[in-house]
Amino acid sequence: MFPRVSLLVSACALCGACLSALGQNALYPRCNAHTMVGEWSFSCSGIAPNPYTLSATQTTPLVQPFAMNGEFTVNGKGEIEGPATASFNGQLTEMNATTAGGNPLVLHPDCTGTVTYQVSMPDFPTSPMSFRTVLVNNGDEGFGMPTNPGMVVTCHLVRIHR
Repeated sequence: MFPRVSLLVSACALCGACLSALGQNALYPRCNAHTMVGEWSFSCSGIAPNPYTLSATQTTPLVQPFAMNGEFTVNGKGEIEGPATASFNGQLTEMNATTAGGNPLVLHPDCTGTVTYQVSMPDFPTSPMSFRTVLVNNGDEGFGMPTNPGMVVTCHLVRIHR
């Protein structure tokens, strides 16, 4: 008789914990517009169009190995800004990214998000970049990728300061 009572109590406790967790997820989203506020570092790698391959005869950039690392800050309005160093097939350049006007960071309750930002590079005009991310580890780490055509790049983001 005792094993049945113990099993019934355990089953009720498990059901209660599951219902409680489901209720909390519905009432308290894990991520919101302020989850990413703070300072972040990041590292990206893959292949991307190389602006250094443009010339009078080469009007479309070649897709070549790419890496980048840097830091950025997210404010309470969903705006990002920060410097980075990029390597296009081994050629280093300094860059800076800022949120493209009217396109703040959007972060959903499931901790997925999107942002469009403008990258500035010396001597090269750039188009806005779109980026998708997902946050993990209580919002202190993320993984993402640019969604622009011609890029196959993945990024790892880590919060430095809140």
